[in-house]
Amino acid sequence: MTMFDILKREKEVEQQQAFFELCNEHIEHARSKHPKFAFGVSAETMETLRTLAELYRKECARPWADVQMVILSEIYEFLEALKSGDRQRALEEGADIVAVVYRATHGDIVTPKKEGDA
Repeated sequence: MTMFDILKREKEVEQQQAFFELCNEHIEHARSKHPKFAFGVSAETMETLRTLAELYRKECARPWADVQMVILSEIYEFLEALKSGDRQRALEEGADIVAVVYRATHGDIVTPKKEGDA
């Protein structure tokens, strides 16, 4: 590992720490502002959630997937897991949602090449 790689990794760790500190602040703010939070998981049936999750999962496998497709895929997978009562899987899917948000806001979005670009 080069010095450049080490410095790049240290910067990434700092960015992640700042991001999760911000997440913690927002969790505490949300708890104080909305103590009752939510009444249920989703009005959609399990079949509908499963279908939507599968639809977006397939779309994300395509080369033109955008952030909206990726995050909707993760959201529907999260809702499906939560509604089914699988809290561990819901937690994993929630972490995937956070990963999408982090990557989208920290430079991981790919800019498509235009015709004629090398």
